[in-house]
Amino acid sequence: MLRRGEQRPFFRDRSRPAAPRPSAPTPVRFSFLGMVLRGMLAVILAVGLLPVVPATVGVEVAEAAVGTTDYDAYFERYDTHGAPTRPITNGVLRVASTQNAADYVQTSGNFCTRSDGCFVSRNPVSLKHDWVLRFKGQIPNPTRTSSIRLTNLGLTSGLCLTKNASVTNSVSLMLKKRIDTTKSDAVLQAQSPLLSSDQVLAAEVKMNWSGDSADLTLSYDCSADTLSMTCAGYSHKYVNVRKGFGGATVDSAYLYFGGQIVWYGSTGYTGPPSRNLTVSASFTSMDLPHFDPKIEGIQIYRGNETTPLKDTDTVPPGTIVRIECMVRNANASSAGEQFPVKFRMLGSSHAKYPTQGLTLIESTNPTTVNGTKATGTLGSSDGISFTLSGQTAAKVVYYARVNQSDGSAVKVGNQLVDGSFGSTLEDGRTLLSEKTLKPLPPDGGGAAGKDYHYSRTPQANANGWNNSSVAVEFFPGDFDRLTLTPGGGRLQR
Repeated sequence: MLRRGEQRPFFRDRSRPAAPRPSAPTPVRFSFLGMVLRGMLAVILAVGLLPVVPATVGVEVAEAAVGTTDYDAYFERYDTHGAPTRPITNGVLRVASTQNAADYVQTSGNFCTRSDGCFVSRNPVSLKHDWVLRFKGQIPNPTRTSSIRLTNLGLTSGLCLTKNASVTNSVSLMLKKRIDTTKSDAVLQAQSPLLSSDQVLAAEVKMNWSGDSADLTLSYDCSADTLSMTCAGYSHKYVNVRKGFGGATVDSAYLYFGGQIVWYGSTGYTGPPSRNLTVSASFTSMDLPHFDPKIEGIQIYRGNETTPLKDTDTVPPGTIVRIECMVRNANASSAGEQFPVKFRMLGSSHAKYPTQGLTLIESTNPTTVNGTKATGTLGSSDGISFTLSGQTAAKVVYYARVNQSDGSAVKVGNQLVDGSFGSTLEDGRTLLSEKTLKPLPPDGGGAAGKDYHYSRTPQANANGWNNSSVAVEFFPGDFDRLTLTPGGGRLQR
C-alpha cells in the first residue's frame, strides 16, 4: 500500500551490480516484510514486470432530475368504507371496488352501500411552486338495475390538511358519474369546506363523456393559487386554494387521491350493480414544470485557505479540507416560486457517484447554506434542508478530513431531492485525482518523488518486459511507503 506523509522506502536486487541512477533524494532500504503495493503492483525480480496504474477521470457529469416512481413509498393508503385499497402496483392506486364482498359496506340510512378509499402523501406538497400530475382514471360503467335507484362513481384528487381515512379539511376536484334508473351523466366537481352541497352542484361542469377511462391532469398554479383538473377536453378549477381549507392560510398540504362507488337500493339494501367494478388512478407523471436543479462549481480547499486545490495536488491523509458548491434552479420561468429541497452526500457504495477518501466533520465544523448553519446533517439519510428561490443560487459549504492514504482518488457524490414529489438529481466529482507511480523519464529530468517515483534498470524491451534481473528504486515524495504483493512470477530476495 502506498501512503503519504512518511519517508519512501527503497529496494534493490542484490543479485546484480547497481546500475547508475540520476541524482535524487537518498533512498531507504526495506525488507519484504508486510509490503503490498496498491493495485496489485508486482515487482518480479527474476522476470521483472512493473505495470502502470491508469489515471482517474477528473469530473463526472450530472444527470437530469428524475421523478419518483416509488409511489408505494410516497403514499399511505386508507380504507374509508369497506376495504378496497391495495398496495400500489405498477403505479396503480385502487380506491374503490365491488370485486370482493369485503370491498364495500352498508351504511345507515337510505339503503346506502359504499366502497371508499384514499391514498395520501406521506409528506406535504408545497403550494409555493407550480406542479402538474398526469394520470389515467378508471371509472367503469355499472349495469343499470331497477333494484338500485342511484349509483355514484367518482375519482377525486386534491389536497388535505390531515392524513386519515376520511380526508377531512380538503380542497379537491372530482370526476363523477351518476346513474339512476332512467339516465346518467358525468361531471367535474370542485369541493372544499367553504362550499355547500348546493354550491358544488351549481358550479359543476357537465361533460359529454361516458367512457370507462380517461386521461386526467391535476395542476396547481401558485401565482394564481388555483387547483385545476382537465379530463376529456373539459376543465374545472378551484381558486384561492391556500384559504380554501376553512382556517388559516397554508403554504403546504398533503396530496391525496380518493374514490367512491356508492349505490342506493330502491326498496332495501342490495348487492352492487356489477361485481367487477373498480375505480383507480394510474400515474403517468408527477412534474415540477419550473424546476431544473443544478449542482455546480464544486471546489476543494485546504482548511480556510482561499485558493482552491487543483485535482493534481497532493494532500496528505488527515488534512482538513473545505468543500464548496452552488445549488440552483436553472429554470428561467421560476421567478417568484420557492422549492424546498434536501441535499446530502452519497455514500461510498453508490454505484455511479461514490464518496471516497473523505470523512465529514460536521460535529466540529457544521455545514452551512449561504453562511448560516444548515438544518440537518449532510451525512444523514435526509441530508440538509433549504429552499431554492427562483434562480437564486444557494452556497453549500462543508468540511471533511482526507482519509485516503494509498494514492487513490478523493471523490464526492451529492444528491438533491425536491421536497414535494421526491425527484432526485445526483452529481459527482473527483476532487483529487488518483496518484499513479510515474517512471523516471529517459532524459532523467524532473524532481524525484514528484515528477517521477521510481526507476528501473535495465529498461524493458520492446514488448514491455525483461528476461533478466531488474533493479527497481523508489523515491520519497508524493508517496512514502511501499508494500508488495507477489504476482505470477517467482519473487526473489
